[in-house]
Amino acid sequence: MNTWKRIKKTGVSSGDIYALLGIRHQYVSRWRADPTSLQSKRYQKYNMITIAQELFELTDAETEAFANKAGLSMPKANMGEECSTEIFPYGMSTKTTAPQFTSFARHFNAAIEAYPGKIKDLYETACVSERMLRYIRTGANITKGPVLAVLITIGKDLDSIQECLKKAGLILSKSLHSDTVVMWMVENEPHSYKGTSLVYRINETLDRLELPLLMTRFKSD
Repeated sequence: MNTWKRIKKTGVSSGDIYALLGIRHQYVSRWRADPTSLQSKRYQKYNMITIAQELFELTDAETEAFANKAGLSMPKANMGEECSTEIFPYGMSTKTTAPQFTSFARHFNAAIEAYPGKIKDLYETACVSERMLRYIRTGANITKGPVLAVLITIGKDLDSIQECLKKAGLILSKSLHSDTVVMWMVENEPHSYKGTSLVYRINETLDRLELPLLMTRFKSD
């Protein structure tokens, strides 16, 4: 009999399950209300997914699929021990200090170095600040939206974007509406159209659909 069947036979409550997963009902309500947000409690989600893998006896592939639904990618599934240690330098516990994603930074900076234009043109076209780009390049402040904006501006295809995101424990997910829009437009829209960048057009589409933007300096009229 697996672990979950044993738990069910004991007649535990949903509150007990939340406790086993290391979360509270309020967290689930918050995640349900804003499924795209990764700005707070991101490591709480990682911890919960890791505990769920053991609790429900999930395979690595099942755990990765579970994480993907939240726009996350589990370190050991795709990135090897080096990235896993960077994301969880103190083990699987609630994080208070952001990690330094050196493997991501190397990958991201290699993509920037291949950009044929000037760095100023890159961050202005991506609608991110110079300061934000500098933080991302050091691996000190990995925010999904700006990273996407820069990679899209560079002209990376969807597979390359996903590969880079995974090195920071992130992924574009078909389970998230905003991510689905980004994926479709990256695969089907021209890089530039009538003088407007793909990033700007993606943000326009997200804005019309009342979905979160790429967290750039884009402003709707």
